[in-house]
Amino acid sequence: TVKIKGICSAYSEGKALLETDGGRFAIQVMTYRYQPDTEYTVIGKFAGIMDAKGDDLDWAIIVEETHLPFMSEYGL
Repeated sequence: TVKIKGICSAYSEGKALLETDGGRFAIQVMTYRYQPDTEYTVIGKFAGIMDAKGDDLDWAIIVEETHLPFMSEYGL
């Protein structure tokens, strides 16, 4: 289990991309909708590395268990 904090740079159905000081993470989201340009703290399980085609850095994949801020997917 890992805990990361970063800014959501993109969201598509079921996946959010978080940019952090320590790297970039692809978050597999269970039921929530992340808001771009919002800071999140995510607790989840490491699930592997995603090859970022045409990019110098790969993305770590995290399967989300929970996130903060709570209810942020509803704009609260």
